[in-house]
Amino acid sequence: MLKKHLQNRKSGLRSAATVASAAVIAVSLAGCSLLDGPTPERPDRPVVVAPDEEATYVEGGSAEDNLPVFLKTLSDASKQEGAFESRALAQRFIDVGFAVESMQVSQDRTKTDLETESMFVSARFGEQCLVGQIVTADRTIEAEIMPTVGPDNDLCLIGKTEPLTDE
Repeated sequence: MLKKHLQNRKSGLRSAATVASAAVIAVSLAGCSLLDGPTPERPDRPVVVAPDEEATYVEGGSAEDNLPVFLKTLSDASKQEGAFESRALAQRFIDVGFAVESMQVSQDRTKTDLETESMFVSARFGEQCLVGQIVTADRTIEAEIMPTVGPDNDLCLIGKTEPLTDE
């Protein structure tokens, strides 16, 4: 009787193990099918090309008027060697005519003191902003005109930025 009971128990354990194995395989295969599907498409972005000719700042001009000099300055900055420094990047824009009060620049180091993946710089013109990005790894640039943001619509970059004045 004990022998028959042990055989039934072993048989039950084998059946349970078989069912558990089948369940694991089924879940694994189902998980694979969850990964199948359409691949999201990347939107086409216009290639940013800095002007070849010498661009100049248009005093009293709009964001659109000053986009060429913004792009030229951003492109020139992207070609520098070494790590980017926030204040030095902003200073390039100030040197060509952008008002320090209208400028914002992202921080150049992370909280763990690593170089950031991208540097952002902006200049505000009323309710519009020129916003530029330099990817630090490959030095590619992006720039566009965007609306201001923030509770008072007076910001171009959101988040912690580098102070540009000693106030």
